[in-house]
Amino acid sequence: LIISNLICARATASHASLGARYHEVAEDHDLTQREEEILYRLRAGEREETLAAVDGLLDFWWKSNLSPQLFCHECLELCYLGLRAAQETGENYLETLGEGYLPHEELFRLRGYRQICGWVRGFFGRLCDWLQEVKSRGMHKGVLEAKQYILKNYDKSLTLQELAQAVYMNPTYLSMLFKE
Repeated sequence: LIISNLICARATASHASLGARYHEVAEDHDLTQREEEILYRLRAGEREETLAAVDGLLDFWWKSNLSPQLFCHECLELCYLGLRAAQETGENYLETLGEGYLPHEELFRLRGYRQICGWVRGFFGRLCDWLQEVKSRGMHKGVLEAKQYILKNYDKSLTLQELAQAVYMNPTYLSMLFKE
């Protein structure tokens, strides 16, 4: 198991630099349908559905016989995708976990498939709880920025895509927040 962890650490060492700029993973990563579902459920605040989708993806990866290093890599990318979605709130979830906290450091300490899956599931559970807390505090920063953008560009014909791009948000998520 120690060798497996070393292989995993070596194979994903390039991701260490992502800790400071994790948003790049989400921007450069072609999302699978399962990942899209997780992000949709996460943004919608559907905790149990998010966790069920995470469990389904982890199970799919396991049944796909991914190498230990690739499984670890995929789990890490999934966590950073979740962080990118959480960043759309205008707040930084990682800051709530303490200065210098990076998910990959904790992930690399784990041994075996079950521990990794439990950690990823717990990570998304805590992330869902945090997002719910942020939502309950008041109007989303992105919605406020979108309203300001609309007021400034009232004379123009705006699309949801343009508006979302202007405030650096996912169009579906922005639409959902506006409905709330």
